[in-house]
Amino acid sequence: NSLLPGTGSPANLLAVFHDDLHLRNGDVKYHNDGTRFIVQYENVSKYGQSSTSLMNFEVILYPSGKIVYQYLDMSGTLNSATVGIQNDARDIGLEVAYNENYIHNNMAIEFARVPDWLAISPNSATIPPGGFRDFDVVFNAGDSGDRVFLGAVHIDTNIPDPPFIDVP
Repeated sequence: NSLLPGTGSPANLLAVFHDDLHLRNGDVKYHNDGTRFIVQYENVSKYGQSSTSLMNFEVILYPSGKIVYQYLDMSGTLNSATVGIQNDARDIGLEVAYNENYIHNNMAIEFARVPDWLAISPNSATIPPGGFRDFDVVFNAGDSGDRVFLGAVHIDTNIPDPPFIDVP
């Protein structure tokens, strides 16, 4: 395992729990139901650890590009692994955790560019000094009942202070 992004890790990496894993009594299974592709790790352990330190986790890939890591039962040494994603060129990545106490039982991590319930148009623009630009922001909670959706539109700028603005 290594920092992300970085050349020390494989290209096009989905690091759900990137470390030396052992399938001594475990298994890796996959399933595609047409709406998602799931890779499930059952009863795997870290190489060199006791067979009683077993882990159960999975990665779910959606056609929209959304990626979900789910951790059901995690035991043993959990502070020596990389969690995140990285592109083919190894120059863009998102590191969630690297060699730290972060992953725990019954945890999920989601990677998505924009939430399913939020649409922004256009998704980028160049605005000259003193200029302005209108953006259409559409929230669509659908038939989600009484769920509360929290989020913000993140605006990166070349203004040094502040370099970005989050609009709730």
